[in-house]
Amino acid sequence: MYRARHIALDEPRAVKRVPKPDSAVLREAGLLRRIRMPDIPILYDLETDSRYYYLIEQYLDGESLSSRIQRAGHLHEAELVPIGIRLCRILLYLHSLYPPIYYTDLQPENILLCGNVPKLVDFDSAVSEDIAPEGGVRGTPGFAAPELGHGGRPDRRTDIYGLGAVLCYMLTGKSPEKAAVEGTRGQAGSPELRGLIRSCLSERPEERPQSAEEVLHILQAIGARPQKRDHVFVRAAVCESSRGAGATGFCFRMARSLGRQGIRCLIREENQTGAMIRFADYLGEIPDSYGIFQALGCAVKPYYGSCVHLAETPSDMAAEDFGTELQSVRESDADVRILLCRAEPWQMPDSVRAVRMLCREENLRIVFAGGADRPVLPAELTRLSYYQLPAEGDDASEDSFFRELLAGSRAGELFFHRGASSGAAGPGEDGRRRGGAESFLRRLAGRDRDR
Repeated sequence: MYRARHIALDEPRAVKRVPKPDSAVLREAGLLRRIRMPDIPILYDLETDSRYYYLIEQYLDGESLSSRIQRAGHLHEAELVPIGIRLCRILLYLHSLYPPIYYTDLQPENILLCGNVPKLVDFDSAVSEDIAPEGGVRGTPGFAAPELGHGGRPDRRTDIYGLGAVLCYMLTGKSPEKAAVEGTRGQAGSPELRGLIRSCLSERPEERPQSAEEVLHILQAIGARPQKRDHVFVRAAVCESSRGAGATGFCFRMARSLGRQGIRCLIREENQTGAMIRFADYLGEIPDSYGIFQALGCAVKPYYGSCVHLAETPSDMAAEDFGTELQSVRESDADVRILLCRAEPWQMPDSVRAVRMLCREENLRIVFAGGADRPVLPAELTRLSYYQLPAEGDDASEDSFFRELLAGSRAGELFFHRGASSGAAGPGEDGRRRGGAESFLRRLAGRDRDR
């Protein structure tokens, strides 16, 4: 799929190029020309040359459900139910056409999230009574209904199975097969949602809900119940004692580590260097409707200025990169403040200055990276909590470091609510792990101390 621009209308278009003599694209075009629905891209034209067919379609700005789950780990029930409801309405529309269209390949790569609104793309596996592929329908392993593997004829219940598989994927972050093997299918979500997913994934079509309307009513009932929030949103303000001390790299490391532990962390640029916009240009990434682009496995929102106000994408935490703007960190209402310092002797004056500037702020975490083992700190600063940034490459050590660093603040509640680790600190627990912090402080100051 390529992004192109209509020269005369100055509008983006999506172009799907298919090599000849694959005639499946003609079948796809024949189905798409019958469809007029906002959640399915419009087919504008079909072009051809000596080597390829070209489907010219409406361009949709979003990310695949697969990418969203890879980044977020999974979705909370309150987030996935509206998506499921919208998918039901899409299926209801397709099944109500005459003759009905059966999508047959409902899976994460074929669902595009524009904000939180799902769009259904890639109709190359869709079938109708008058338009069917040669050799039958297979679907995507892990998400396709069992009857497709046995040469069965698809119907409404085939799409119901795919819908259940997608609901399972959003809830657990895994396909139904992997969720069943790893024992996670029945551990997340409300009993009503788990029961719906189980019934949609029944091996026998007659034991599934018999229509998308039936699933829609159940999801609407689930969505109407008061939703208990099982996570908190946390802001971590990250700054550095001097330019190049590593605040930006630290944000990326923290976001990736939290992502491995099931916590969605958005990197927000809060300084005015413009570094993230230049980074997006360098990568060839185009920010989505939220102003967010993907880089190094993380979601990044550049600084667009105080006059630009964009909706927030769902996340559990924001790592706010303030760079060297220490005063802005002091004025921030962040839940935890993290100061990155360098420990090389020639960097210590800047490190000490920054520590003195922020030492009275609540929930301050001071992290040293690199340099000598025992930089000397002024006596009045030895009462603070200090941490040493581990070397990159050891995910387990890095994950443990960030749990320890964030514990004891509202950020620590993320691990408590999500159950990311049996050793995560819960609300009310002194998550600073004082023994570890003190032993490091002794190494920094070069002497023992009492707290």
